[in-house]
Amino acid sequence: MKFAIRINATNEVLEEFETWEKANTKLLELSSFPPYTVVNLDSEKPKVKLIGEDGNIFSILARTRAALKEAGREEDAQKMMDRAFDCKSYEEALNIVMEYIEVE
Repeated sequence: MKFAIRINATNEVLEEFETWEKANTKLLELSSFPPYTVVNLDSEKPKVKLIGEDGNIFSILARTRAALKEAGREEDAQKMMDRAFDCKSYEEALNIVMEYIEVE
């Protein structure tokens, strides 16, 4: 799989990586502005509306999980939920969600 760091506002890819771990390490080195996301370049991701919707992480997870299941990606939905529940912060959980979806 290929992963990239993308600027959320413009969808511009800054750099590509062979593993999620390398991309996430680089992401942690970057400043928090503008907001960046690690994305999987190898798969079509379902689109989920986040802007203008309930920003509660549990609401975001529920909408994202439903979109993944609807796209036939039940294993990804479970993996995302497991990883998100292990997070220590909202931002960390949101970054995990962003790996699995495209923001609409």
